[in-house]
Amino acid sequence: MKKVILIFTMIFVAGVSAFSDDARIRTVGGGAGIVSEKDEHFEITEDKDIAMVKELVSITMYDDYYTVDAQFWFKNYGSEKEIYMGFPTTKGFGPEQEFTSFINGKQVEIKKYKDVHYEDYDYAAPEWYVKTVHFDEYGSLVSQVKYSGRYGTINTGLYFGIDGWLPYIYGTGKSWKGPIGKITVDVKNLSLKTYIKEVDFLHKKFGTNWDKFQPLPKDSFNFRWISDDTFRIEADNVEPASAKEAFELQLHHFNYTNIEGQLKSNPGENPIYARVDFTKWNIDSDLCFYTKNQLRFARNAFYALHGRSFASKDVKDFYESIEGYTKNPAYSDSLLSDDENKLVQKIVEIEKRRYAPLGQKSHPDSVGDIVFTDGTATAYHDGLVLSEAQKNACAAVIFYKGTACSNDGRERLLGVGLVHLQEEDRLLWCDYEPYGLQIVPPIECTVTGYRGDFTFTGDVDGSDNLEQIGAYFTQLGQELSESAVAYWYPQGRPRDDTANEDLYPVFYFAKNYADVPGTYISGTRFEKGWYIPSIAELYQLWINQKTVDSALRMCGGDEIGQWSYISSTQFPTEGALVYELYFFSGGWHGCEKRSPSLACAIREF
Repeated sequence: MKKVILIFTMIFVAGVSAFSDDARIRTVGGGAGIVSEKDEHFEITEDKDIAMVKELVSITMYDDYYTVDAQFWFKNYGSEKEIYMGFPTTKGFGPEQEFTSFINGKQVEIKKYKDVHYEDYDYAAPEWYVKTVHFDEYGSLVSQVKYSGRYGTINTGLYFGIDGWLPYIYGTGKSWKGPIGKITVDVKNLSLKTYIKEVDFLHKKFGTNWDKFQPLPKDSFNFRWISDDTFRIEADNVEPASAKEAFELQLHHFNYTNIEGQLKSNPGENPIYARVDFTKWNIDSDLCFYTKNQLRFARNAFYALHGRSFASKDVKDFYESIEGYTKNPAYSDSLLSDDENKLVQKIVEIEKRRYAPLGQKSHPDSVGDIVFTDGTATAYHDGLVLSEAQKNACAAVIFYKGTACSNDGRERLLGVGLVHLQEEDRLLWCDYEPYGLQIVPPIECTVTGYRGDFTFTGDVDGSDNLEQIGAYFTQLGQELSESAVAYWYPQGRPRDDTANEDLYPVFYFAKNYADVPGTYISGTRFEKGWYIPSIAELYQLWINQKTVDSALRMCGGDEIGQWSYISSTQFPTEGALVYELYFFSGGWHGCEKRSPSLACAIREF
């Protein structure tokens, strides 16, 4: 059994904590260090078997500290391995008890190792916190760490308008097989006082100082807001050239007492409203990293300078708590200078532009509607043109409205997601071991009639079919006699095994649809609720396929095309089969549950 050491690197520079992707390390006696061909030059070698499929780094900012929840999905393409994953710590990191580590959602024990490279390079990591993990042959796992940190500070005399950094190094992902499949970074700012001035992507060679970082092309990273206080940075197939490729948040903090002086000495420029080089992000806002609440409070700062009394309780409490704010009984908006009024109007324009509804409809209501992540919709029609902001916020296309796909007679509105399983990504309805291989009566449906005029009798709503599988076998396990269990279920008394993602792959493609690359729904109101359609729902998708495919192309999504898609519907009286629909003809057939199939994800709206 081969041993490989993985490490989650943390770097401190000038009092600033920087954290990075999992990377391989080696143990040397009681110490640990990064794996390289030439340790003195830190030339990292790639693992031959293990790939980092994707990573999700969620950063939440507060006034004086921040938290990180970082998850890494790995796939082993070789033999089983005993794996060590670790996290380094150093002076200034903060209370050790704030750091926790997990494998596949289970908290794991951590042991300390001394860093063998501490004296040789500019990583400041005296100790590694190491965990032991088993990697199955051709297996997958999720590594996760959670921690909090304090904002580092830098000399604002050298870096005008910047009070601190919050860096994150993703270059250590270079140590895995091939590129990092997908990087997603969510930054949620819940602070009113800590503002993000700029986001930079940087590269440096080993042995140079931090001020020798060179910027990376930003057009390879996609930036968008996913909620009022959270923006997302995404990149696919990232192959770092160096272990020290990083992105950093440049921060500045609210300093009310300096606003007036800044306005007088340099109108239009001050720490709160510092300009941002946003051009490479294709964003038309000087304040593109300010949250909705920060824009509102920043706008009101100019009125506060002249002593305005605020009616809104949150704004009133905020400014009255700041030293230097004094109410002016003679206040009038006319007290604002031309420069101040221009800045106020600029912020108002940004607020209107960023938070304007994406769609023409307040909610979807018809087949062909393109649904956006803010809940609004636009009807597809020939000649329709979507803006880049709309394309980056497409959630689904409506394909059905009616009662024919309802088990209780209510009207339902259904939409299909933008990304479907491709030929090379086919998945099993269920694996070789689950109880779901047996007949599951609650999700049966009988199809009668002719192609183009089918009638469906039985379970036509697929939204709860996975749950129905689990409930059925739970109840069956409680009712069967010992002799019946021995005869029909020699593997053991039936039970709910649907929580195991490996046993029901195609169902979890839909259940975890927000994590599928190319979707734009993670962190939005449409993150949950996706499922594999029933045969009746697939049939409705086929009926409206022409309109739906045209709308999907408009959104930059996958067309349904002339393929066969599997349903979640049990074939009557045959436990090994489920329905599959031919989209090239509208016909159906019985497909083996253990046959790799294509699938799409749908949702009710």
